[in-house]
Amino acid sequence: MSGLVKAKEYDWKDSNVARINSKEDRQMKKVAAKSERAWQGCEDLIGTRIWRIENFEVKDWPKESYGRFYNGDTYIILHGEKDPNSNIIHFDVHFWIGKNSSQDEYGTGAYKTVELDTYLDDRAVQHREVEGHESPEFKEYFEKIVIDDGGIDSGFNDVKDPDEQFAFKKMVKHFIKKQETGQIKERDEYGAVDLPYSKENFRCDEGYAVIYSGDRMVQIKGPKAKLDSICPFNKWMTEQKELYPKARLEVYESLEEFVKDEAYETAPGEFVMKLIRVLTDKGDPDFCVVASGGQSLDPNLLDKTDVFLLETPERLIVWIGDQASSCEKQNALSYAQTYLRKYGQNPICGISCMRENNGKLPKSFARAVGQHKGDRGAQDHRM
Repeated sequence: MSGLVKAKEYDWKDSNVARINSKEDRQMKKVAAKSERAWQGCEDLIGTRIWRIENFEVKDWPKESYGRFYNGDTYIILHGEKDPNSNIIHFDVHFWIGKNSSQDEYGTGAYKTVELDTYLDDRAVQHREVEGHESPEFKEYFEKIVIDDGGIDSGFNDVKDPDEQFAFKKMVKHFIKKQETGQIKERDEYGAVDLPYSKENFRCDEGYAVIYSGDRMVQIKGPKAKLDSICPFNKWMTEQKELYPKARLEVYESLEEFVKDEAYETAPGEFVMKLIRVLTDKGDPDFCVVASGGQSLDPNLLDKTDVFLLETPERLIVWIGDQASSCEKQNALSYAQTYLRKYGQNPICGISCMRENNGKLPKSFARAVGQHKGDRGAQDHRM
């Protein structure tokens, strides 16, 4: 069977972990990766290939559907490009999570993404893509991206307590005019955009902000919202109420009316960029902020023997030092997901994992910290 087999869970306090990520352990993982039929031949891939997670298994996605995804599913996307100077194939592997994808699906997607990287001898840049927060690299693979409702059923039986209290995962949406270029239209078109949950995003000057918190949907009208946006917004809100029938809807005519609300007072403030060092001395990862906000995010703070996270408004960028342990290299994506779940300012943002390459600084990392081309040698986003 080529599907996911749950690995044994180790207790770091009681278990002998000497063999984990040892040479023998890596060889076993490589053997397991080679047994996955879906990966066979991928080491020579030039272009893009896509699979969907279906009941813990990796299934080919038809080429005629490339660029079309279901919001209830998780997909793995592999892209290979040959370097014209060296003839080496550089790989990016993404797992894409639809907003309604189940935990077992995106858990399998994450596991299989690491497995595919192992199959490729750790040569791929790993990315977690979340619907509505896709990276520019991911978008470039397709002429357009279409998201359909629905998806494959979950591999788990979903058993819920009928008396369980309803609660949202905190989020904010702005209902605004769609930004489209090169097209002339008779009337403006409107739609919802996902944004990080923070005080600054509770304001939507030219549209409506909708805050999902606890069991509430809070609607706040922007001061410059156009009259012609009222009908499409009311239609969209009707859809939201049908989607979340247990939620309480509250309407505010301005943000000023909402600032005394507990949800506003307890919400995180303006986004602060952070450079975080991952400490793994005790087994489970600890996260130490080494620079933030107005402090200099100097790349000289990076230690080749460790893994670092750079939290930006758009993505969490993972930098893996070339002298980090094999365990840290293998688990870097897992560290990033743990950090976002516990401390992330935007826990649903995308992730990109990049390894140091002979002292070169990844392009995305360099852009985020304000580095310029030529500083500290050539820059390369590849692992």
